[in-house]
Amino acid sequence: MRIENKKAVSPVIGVILMVAITVILAAVVYLWVVGFVGGKGAAPTVGLKQEIIGGNYVLKVASISEKQTVAAYKICITTTDGVNDLPHTNLKTMYSNETFYTTHGVKFIDTEPYGFLTGGDILQLDTDVFHEGDSVTIVHISGSS
Repeated sequence: MRIENKKAVSPVIGVILMVAITVILAAVVYLWVVGFVGGKGAAPTVGLKQEIIGGNYVLKVASISEKQTVAAYKICITTTDGVNDLPHTNLKTMYSNETFYTTHGVKFIDTEPYGFLTGGDILQLDTDVFHEGDSVTIVHISGSS
């Protein structure tokens, strides 16, 4: 039996198919390598609950997205009068082997005294130093764990 009508893919279509396969293969390798290298994840988030207890402002950690040491966080307090600002103080300086340490009218109480910022930890602000309208920010130090 003899086949008389021999048809194949034209050279142009063949080149287009080879280029398409190469591009797809390059994309797969790129995604594979990026998976190994990885990117920076989002910084952990801390939710605070404010109360006034015993004449002090109490900021209780209500939620935290990732458990990390206190050294991974800084506290920044901006006062409305600008007199008692507490610029970017590392929580580690406010943490000792004891459960609390007071500096500049701020007391940090670690409810689980192992050096981690966890739910239930407390920042207590003295109302003689800080007033309504002052701003408190907890900042994650990038690259910390």
